Amino acid sequence: MQLWDGGGQSQKALGETQKIDHSTITKSVRRLESARLVRRKKSDADRRVTLVFLTDAGRALRSPVLAIWAALEERTRGGLTTQEAEQFIALADKILLDLESPSGERRESDLEGSCRSLCGDGTGLFIVGVPMV
Repeated sequence: MQLWDGGGQSQKALGETQKIDHSTITKSVRRLESARLVRRKKSDADRRVTLVFLTDAGRALRSPVLAIWAALEERTRGGLTTQEAEQFIALADKILLDLESPSGERRESDLEGSCRSLCGDGTGLFIVGVPMV
């Protein structure tokens, strides 16, 4: 999903945004490239950097993937009220921050970049550990 929102991105940026280590992102990109969903290219500005771009086939998957994602969110939220879903997301944000913080200290301003922003509109429940490409 991350590549649909912009142009080519470095493998490092993809890994950092998705909180995936370098070797895992490299393997994932290699598999996506083998499936002809992405292509890799060395950056013109810095030849040490590899940029990842969606192919036409990768871009064509946007609508079906978004439809599947929406159905999954609807199913996971099925029995929750809007207030319960918001409570769950707030708690998941706090848990994620605690897991990521080396000192265990958390500030409310740290919620930027947590579950709510990873989910876009903040309604998604399957948010932790899902590589979004």
